[in-house]
Amino acid sequence: MNKNYDFYIGREWRSFRKRMIAQLDNVCSQCGIEVFGSDITLDHILPMSKHPDLALEPSNVQVMCRVCNSRKRDLLEVRNNL
Repeated sequence: MNKNYDFYIGREWRSFRKRMIAQLDNVCSQCGIEVFGSDITLDHILPMSKHPDLALEPSNVQVMCRVCNSRKRDLLEVRNNL
């Protein structure tokens, strides 16, 4: 099983995610739309793959809608493959 997958389904992340979403506005940090329910993602500003020590750091997360989060991930993958 993927190490990141295990982290994201774990109790610690789920609790942290819930707490951070409750503290942050439900507004996507990229496009500015208000997001609800399954459209809310909690994004690591500095990727967890490169900064695992910041995985549960409140200053390293932001609310994003699923579309913007996917775009960010796609852009990072393109940059990493260059």
